Amino acid sequence: PTFVHVTCYSDVANEDDKTRLFKSMVPRWRSTLGLPDDEVASMIHSDGIDVLVDLTGHTGNNRLAMLVRRPAPVIVTWMGYPHTTGLSRVDYRISDEHADPPSAPGLTTEKLVYLPECFLCYTPPEPAPVVSLRPAQETYGSITFGCFNNLAKVSTLSIRVWSRLLHEVPNSRLFLKSKALLCPKVQDKFRQAFASHGIEAARLDLSGLQPQTGSHLQMYNLVDVALDTAPYAGTTTTCEALYMGVPVVTLRCPGIHAQNVGASLLAAVQLEDLVSSSEEEFVCKAAMLAGHTTRLPGPRAG
Repeated sequence: PTFVHVTCYSDVANEDDKTRLFKSMVPRWRSTLGLPDDEVASMIHSDGIDVLVDLTGHTGNNRLAMLVRRPAPVIVTWMGYPHTTGLSRVDYRISDEHADPPSAPGLTTEKLVYLPECFLCYTPPEPAPVVSLRPAQETYGSITFGCFNNLAKVSTLSIRVWSRLLHEVPNSRLFLKSKALLCPKVQDKFRQAFASHGIEAARLDLSGLQPQTGSHLQMYNLVDVALDTAPYAGTTTTCEALYMGVPVVTLRCPGIHAQNVGASLLAAVQLEDLVSSSEEEFVCKAAMLAGHTTRLPGPRAG
């Protein structure tokens, strides 16, 4: 179309700078906070919306019950939730060929619409910390693998595969950082989980949440190779690692969008060789990357 009129419907309780920025970019902004679903659906219908794009899916405080009322002729879901809504009233889901391969789209009730490259984008914070040009191993004398994902994503599968990797690369370390690791009991739980795979507690560095985004990003200067989680991969965390010059190794799983986001992001930055299709391949790729002393500094300089 030559002209598009955009209306945003916001359920945000606490507006921040990003909210105000988005408000300034559209001609019409409506707050729907606290309104019943019927009233929101009527508002959208009265506004004459042709295409309604949902950004929450099954995340908290969603409006899926409102979508069932079919307030617009075409309903699309995108980005907020990494899978299908499961609703016949939602017509399309925006994705890409790496996150949802056409040969193995998985369970989805929506028709998939593929963007030509990655289905999402990343904007680094301002100001961003300086990337250290010196690999962490040169500073600390050993390879450091790291993962800064939400601890809920660090599954038994992740722990098993990472433990195999630590056995494969002697003297290497694993640095985990997450809000939940502020709790000593949670730390003990994860030390015991790795101990069950023969990994000594001394090889684990466990850190809680950093108070500022800048200090959080700066901690990537302590990591040589970032490890993605499975079966729910990182998204923002992967983007942050790559931005800070740290390569990420991920595991692909056909039919699971949430796991294939890592593959999509790595393909977007031409690092598809770091996408693995099995646990064995994941360990092999991460171990080879750790030993590739000439490759590791490259992303930091770029």
